[in-house]
Amino acid sequence: MERVNLSNILAIETSSPVCSVALKTNSSKCYVFSSQNKNDHGSVIFEFIERALDEGGILKNDLDYIALSTGPGSFTGLRIGCSVAQGLAFGLNIPILPISSLKILAQQVIDIENSLNISVIIDAHMQELYIGEYKNEDGHAEMINKDFAIEKSDFEIYSKENNESLFIGPGCNYLAEELKKNAIVDISPNANTLFKIAEKMILENIFNKPEEIILNYLSGEDHWSKS
Repeated sequence: MERVNLSNILAIETSSPVCSVALKTNSSKCYVFSSQNKNDHGSVIFEFIERALDEGGILKNDLDYIALSTGPGSFTGLRIGCSVAQGLAFGLNIPILPISSLKILAQQVIDIENSLNISVIIDAHMQELYIGEYKNEDGHAEMINKDFAIEKSDFEIYSKENNESLFIGPGCNYLAEELKKNAIVDISPNANTLFKIAEKMILENIFNKPEEIILNYLSGEDHWSKS
């Protein structure tokens, strides 16, 4: 854990309507900034980064890693977050830790509830939903199946087949009432959650060069089909 504890990590989450930036310093102190206004990522992200660095008492050159939410989610928000992360990482010659936005939501719930299996659901619009299936392994969200998209017309079938999972995310509004009453609907990904995932990735040497980052838009083959 020493390498992780000695790292300064900047986290960027822009997949949802709320822009969130966080910094964890090598003294394990965290500084988190989130916008109260929706879809203003471009106007606040640089300010949040500067404020985080200032309050953390470090310079950009002191950063060791950038943890980035890579989607699925808002097309514009993801592009803004990715462009900023890549620009910083290129200039500083540091790696990026790409993290699914659905995994971030699963981790947030695991951190507060001892749930075993979680289905994360967000609205993709265009008559689709994005779904991530995760399990709780010693307090860490681990992928069960690759994140995928599903037609809203097929969602009732999917939800009945997976009714033992805890459903979370704004897409839970499409659940039948008997399943929706136990779901966690009002939740947004927070940059602060990326640190727990990122630190495990660092220990496992899972990170990328800035030019290798690919945003996860979940299209084409990433679709659920009836069994």
